[in-house]
Amino acid sequence: MPAKGFRKAHCVRGHKRTVDNIRPNGNCIQCQLHPRVKKTHCIRGHEKTLDNTTKSGNCRTCSLEHSKRFYQEHLEAERERARLHQAAHPEKRKESFIKFLAEHPGYAAEHKKAWDKANPERKAEHSRRTRKKHPEARRAAHQRRKARKLGNGGSWTPKEWLELKSTYVFKCLCCGRREEALIVDGLKLVTDHIQPLAKGGRNDIANIQPLCHGLGGCNNIKGTKWIDYRPGFPLEIV
Repeated sequence: MPAKGFRKAHCVRGHKRTVDNIRPNGNCIQCQLHPRVKKTHCIRGHEKTLDNTTKSGNCRTCSLEHSKRFYQEHLEAERERARLHQAAHPEKRKESFIKFLAEHPGYAAEHKKAWDKANPERKAEHSRRTRKKHPEARRAAHQRRKARKLGNGGSWTPKEWLELKSTYVFKCLCCGRREEALIVDGLKLVTDHIQPLAKGGRNDIANIQPLCHGLGGCNNIKGTKWIDYRPGFPLEIV
């Protein structure tokens, strides 16, 4: 039952008309607490709740629909504006992208999978360029995959490999030639497993030594033998 003297049990927005919710002039207190919501629905029939009403009193759903239509009608101009904004604020763009990935953990993997499927030729070209630009990363991935198949475990990074070469002054531990001389002779300095993966050796940086590779290279001659060329270690052959 509405309070005595009230004509209706609820206001136009459905608030119960009680003594505590009615001002002396008969207006609903809850409605007046949120003056930006003036009507129950917009002209297109969307309910005008607090969550669906902007600060200016407009319908938020209608505003979003208008923005989408405007974006579609001016697609190239909006994309160019976005590109200019991103170029002018690279740090802000990076922070926004990191936040987006944190909120959508599976987005990056799904997007990459869909892109690779839709662009097989571009994916192959990108893979070729990456392998050519980062040969050490490619070799690390190959040996990590090989060790995983054999059940040996372990992994190393290009940074660890660079530090190891620096420790031995960029020399082949078998023949003693530096990396610059090896390149002139058509050889290259590569990772060699002291205890071969085929004989149970782990794919860790502690089990790796730098040897030259190529036609007549020390790595090719060693093959799958267990030989430790590091100074201060016993030379073991198995």
